Amino acid sequence: MSALALAVTLVPVTWAGHASGRPRNEQERAQQRIHFLKNLSMFGGLLITAADTGSGPPLAWRARQRVRGISHNRLAAGD
Repeated sequence: MSALALAVTLVPVTWAGHASGRPRNEQERAQQRIHFLKNLSMFGGLLITAADTGSGPPLAWRARQRVRGISHNRLAAGD
């Protein structure tokens, strides 16, 4: 849960840090690009970490099982 919270806070921080005017020269532009890509990679890593269930089954598998269970329950109820 903390990884998801960090990912959510990284979005406005990145936007605020990179929305401030145009870089004056090529070196500043390169630094901005490096920092933006670094933040983007951290965001991806945080999302992967947030989706990790430890030793339990992956979230995608659990979602499929839940959908199958809902479908099965509807068929059994005659919907």
